[in-house]
Amino acid sequence: NTVKALISELQSDPDFINALNILNGRERQYQIESDEDGLLTFQLNLTRVANALVSPSVFSRKRDQYEKMLTQKTIDAAEVREFRILLAIRQWFESFIGGLEQVEILLKSRIIGREEAEPYIKHWIQCISDANYPYGLPSAENDRLQSYILSYRPTLSSFFERFGYLIQSSSLEDKVAVMLETDKSRV
Repeated sequence: NTVKALISELQSDPDFINALNILNGRERQYQIESDEDGLLTFQLNLTRVANALVSPSVFSRKRDQYEKMLTQKTIDAAEVREFRILLAIRQWFESFIGGLEQVEILLKSRIIGREEAEPYIKHWIQCISDANYPYGLPSAENDRLQSYILSYRPTLSSFFERFGYLIQSSSLEDKVAVMLETDKSRV
């Protein structure tokens, strides 16, 4: 069974599983490998998730700022650690979203049918797109996740629609983030 094989492959990816655990509301300790620090253990919280899932343009500015501070040696160890954590969280969600995209490719090419895939992925779809579903992220973080998905993989909107759900991009996200960054630079 093609769907079973794909789901089994996705669920063997630790990054995919970490993103799924976050979607399931598991605010627990996670670990990432760091060349500089070895094994880095941290407590996941919603603030970290929200900071990790900003739009590509906002994250690009954050990364540029981080690299500049690193080059100028004006960044402390805690900020370096936090940035590594944000990068890891983004990577986990990239893996998760990539998995959804693989399912969508199989659906579009008619290798699998909606009815065949739905039992395996319905929980994932509802975590992201159904505000009344008991799992998933709180509203503000979920809005950011939907914006993140549409920023990186806009074609996935049809994937969610195929299962009767709509995801939307928060149009104010970049404006708010830019305003906050601008206010920080004035201080």
